[in-house]
Amino acid sequence: MPCELWGSICGPDELRRVRQIPAANQGRWVTRVFCAKEAYYKWVYPRIQTILDFHDVVIEMDPMLEDTKFSVRSLKHVAQKATPPSIEGTLTVAQGLVLCLMIH
Repeated sequence: MPCELWGSICGPDELRRVRQIPAANQGRWVTRVFCAKEAYYKWVYPRIQTILDFHDVVIEMDPMLEDTKFSVRSLKHVAQKATPPSIEGTLTVAQGLVLCLMIH
């Protein structure tokens, strides 16, 4: 993920975190954040019928890219009311592709 796109995908907390990650992993970490947010949007949209922005969600995941789990916290009131406070997902990487799953 090119660094020119990071600000449109990551919120302030995520941007602070990515700057603490070794440079070699930063773009890969942001790609995983992007994929996790997309998985969450596809999971939550049928419940809330509202389009969310990338900055409406915060993703927590391993900065060293070793763990396959991630958690999602919505900052949007409509999503907070309709979903648990923190939702977990999982991801896998194979052949240069990232697959994120949200099952709840």
